[in-house]
Amino acid sequence: MAFWSKRSEPKDEIVDRYDGKPLLRFVDAYVLDAMGILDEETRRQMEEIGPKLSASLGTTAKDWKHIVEELMHFPDDLANQIHSLWTDTQAKANAEGQEIDPIRFAHQIADYQIG
Repeated sequence: MAFWSKRSEPKDEIVDRYDGKPLLRFVDAYVLDAMGILDEETRRQMEEIGPKLSASLGTTAKDWKHIVEELMHFPDDLANQIHSLWTDTQAKANAEGQEIDPIRFAHQIADYQIG
């Protein structure tokens, strides 16, 4: 599966992506964070809503990343695996003279994790 593309997803497609899938936004943010490219605004939003989400779901997790890991039953090292996959894929794409669309990459990883 090739992750690189010159095309980014139009904003409407990204917004539609979350219709009826509230947890998907958190999984996308989790993947982007693991890749090391989560923007500060989204990070702030996730940190703000984390305690409310934890209380409403009755989870023992205290921050948004651990909430996602607990709800999705992610292995402890998944963030490291995602980061390694991201850096390895970037290196391969660069060697082939290609660029990777990081949002597309993150969405494909998140979609795979959600199933």
